[in-house]
Amino acid sequence: MNRMFVVLALSSLAFAAFANADALPPLAPDSVQSFVLIVNDYGSPFASRELTVITGSAQATDGLRLFTNPKGYLTLDLLNQSGSIGLESDLPASPGLDWAAVFQFMPSSMPSSVRLVPVGTLQVEVLDSDDRKIPGATLVFDCLRDGTAIETLNQVDAFVTHPVTGEVLVRRMPVGSCRIHASKYGRVGDATVEVVQGSFDAVRIRIDRQLETVFPYLPLGLLALVTATAGVAFYYKRKKPSVSLAPKARSKSMHRPGPSHPALLALNERERSVVELLLGSAKPLRQGMLNRKLLIPKTSLSRTLDSLQKRGVIQISEQGSHRYISPADWVRQPKKT
Repeated sequence: MNRMFVVLALSSLAFAAFANADALPPLAPDSVQSFVLIVNDYGSPFASRELTVITGSAQATDGLRLFTNPKGYLTLDLLNQSGSIGLESDLPASPGLDWAAVFQFMPSSMPSSVRLVPVGTLQVEVLDSDDRKIPGATLVFDCLRDGTAIETLNQVDAFVTHPVTGEVLVRRMPVGSCRIHASKYGRVGDATVEVVQGSFDAVRIRIDRQLETVFPYLPLGLLALVTATAGVAFYYKRKKPSVSLAPKARSKSMHRPGPSHPALLALNERERSVVELLLGSAKPLRQGMLNRKLLIPKTSLSRTLDSLQKRGVIQISEQGSHRYISPADWVRQPKKT
């Protein structure tokens, strides 16, 4: 009851302050006051609308509902730190969210304006072939909007289904067509949805787990068959006269890392998968290609690449709006000990 009274009191004070542009609300200790122009998808002021403010860290403004003033300005009193702010607007007549945006802030730098995009809400379930819910499945959204990933818009690193219910709620889903990929157990399923502003839709994605449940030892059998075939081929190849490799073939063989490759010893599993894929390619790969082949969320992949670049393991070159990644020279041609 006391918390509700505090929230209502703060909302009332903020709305009264917005009604009079000349009367500025007092600053809280260790906070920074900012005035941000909120506009809709058409660039018009988002005036006199109720917004929910959600910060990226635990602060007093989390979940606080405020109003923009008649000219579309929102006043925020923020603690003196950096982070992200999510803005949501939900019209009572619609079942899902209607508008949303997210932006980064710093004590010395705040954006002068923020554009809200029309959104809807999705409830996604991931099922196996027997319609059983699959917990812990990873979702990847192939529907980038205005250069903003769906994970960034929702202020999360990745979407993973709930460990018990096998569901995940995507509150801020931009309107339009979007393809959703679900993966677990090495199996993949996908579905295409058409998001309408203010809607709340349930989406089901099925992935095939039959090979993993009915034939648990089939992958091991296939691996043994491949190993035996490779051994027989190697045996007969040794009996033939040796032929020197052409320069091009030698250069390609250097791209295949061995299990004791020095570049892989100090890396975690995700970093190792990135470097192995780069070493298996004769030319630099685009970041989008790495995302599609490794099924790593875009934000997590970007952090992994930045970390590898800082340690000198990979090289990143930008050409227009694309980033091309290749292994460093010392990784591609390790020194012999």
